[in-house]
Amino acid sequence: MMRRVRTRVLVVSLASVISACSSETATPTVPSASAGGSSQMSSGGAPAAAGNAGVSASAGSAGFAAASGSPSGGANSSGGAGAGGGSSGNGAAGGAGAAFGGTTQGGGSGGAADAMAAAAILNGYQLLDPCQSSYKAVATPGDVCPQDATVKNQKIQLQFGGEASVTYNVTLHVRGIMEGYWYSGGMLDPTSKTFYTGGVPTIGGFSSACKNKTSELPFALPAEITPSDDCWNGFNMFALTVSAPNQHYYLNYTAEKNGDRPPHAVYASDYTVTIPIQGQAKLEFYIIGSDEHECYNFNGLVSGVTTTPSPYVGEFAQFDVTNVTRAP
Repeated sequence: MMRRVRTRVLVVSLASVISACSSETATPTVPSASAGGSSQMSSGGAPAAAGNAGVSASAGSAGFAAASGSPSGGANSSGGAGAGGGSSGNGAAGGAGAAFGGTTQGGGSGGAADAMAAAAILNGYQLLDPCQSSYKAVATPGDVCPQDATVKNQKIQLQFGGEASVTYNVTLHVRGIMEGYWYSGGMLDPTSKTFYTGGVPTIGGFSSACKNKTSELPFALPAEITPSDDCWNGFNMFALTVSAPNQHYYLNYTAEKNGDRPPHAVYASDYTVTIPIQGQAKLEFYIIGSDEHECYNFNGLVSGVTTTPSPYVGEFAQFDVTNVTRAP
């Protein structure tokens, strides 16, 4: 496989850049407790990684701010050395339902607790894309690590709860540290400028950026998230598909360019969006890292998110459900 060529760039984006190809080092923020998360499954059906159940942590000092739709002046600042190597499948599976203090939704009840319980599977859920466990992280922003072989391309299937006859408006608080990717043909969320609805991944017409073909993935992609140019540019795509109402979303849009591809950088994201999900809909998360390497977080923390290890060596995203209502 071809490896990405390291470059040296300082990126300013609408998501806070916490690690770019620069000699500067990001200083971690102080996290608080996270909600429980369900175990992450790989395409083969075996546990790939797990969320953390309500663990409190405090470490580091304020150095970068997560994204809220505008660049942060503290995106890159001096800090300590990188954490130790990352690992795959760390953390204990948390009980998502417990965060709501309710039970699984039964028929006939239209209360707020029942609506929240419908989305229990998403509350505290974490997407984890670790570096290979034997890799020793270094405090050089923009470095790439080999992705863990068991989870380098992930297809994760979940089942939404609730009543099949009801559509729920689900408000998600999304926080994490991810690479950016280019998407086109859909709609960019104007507030976060990171969450993207519809459209497809793209290499933007740069044939030189084509690292791998879609056919080389270990599973078939749904047509709606398959690049029309059939190419992947080597950076990580983070996507969510919802079976009903049928729609798909991307978590890590960037418009930044470094020649024919996105910058070698990871971005701290922190945004809230509301999406419709019908009761009992099928949810599928995809992480595609087609060239088997990734830019990675090595010492950044996101407030309110707890990972194992901490800091997380790789890329991650956490979902917290802040509100659920029944659509009219």
